[in-house]
Amino acid sequence: MIDHPTPTRAEVSNIAITVRQGAEAIMLSGESAPGQQLETMLHLQLVVQMRISIRLLADASTSFEKDCVRGIQTNRERISKLLHESLMFVTSLNPLTPFEI
Repeated sequence: MIDHPTPTRAEVSNIAITVRQGAEAIMLSGESAPGQQLETMLHLQLVVQMRISIRLLADASTSFEKDCVRGIQTNRERISKLLHESLMFVTSLNPLTPFEI
């Protein structure tokens, strides 16, 4: 990538693997140290990081739906009991606060 603006497959793989392994920083050298292809390299890192983040978010959403949401049923009796016994709901739903009486 020192002479060509398009990174090689090896360069892309190196960055992707480094990010997937949880690196908090990547030190650029060779092409980026003198600043020849710095913008292209940083753009590439951004794209790789964004794709990984999107994939992680999609996997987390799928797992949450499968393990936590699917099959949930409403317990109306429990909701009704908590609603009628909670002082917080009584005071928040009361149009007059004790200070206005």
